[in-house]
Amino acid sequence: MTTPSVKARMPNSVRPALVGGWGQALPLLLIAGALLLSGVLGLLQGGGISVLPGSVFALAVLRGFSTVEARNWSAR
Repeated sequence: MTTPSVKARMPNSVRPALVGGWGQALPLLLIAGALLLSGVLGLLQGGGISVLPGSVFALAVLRGFSTVEARNWSAR
């Protein structure tokens, strides 16, 4: 693990994995945001309990991406 004061060059062999990780994370964030918005709109329109699973999933994904570990990973 590196400290913030250490600037290490990322090996070229790791770059495709990083791009792949972002390639998976970005659509997941977009889907979670859409599910959350859909759930809120569904609740406002009286959708009841049927919109809760999507909202719970969206909140879990967004919470996962807001952890310290996730923010540190994306700041590299």
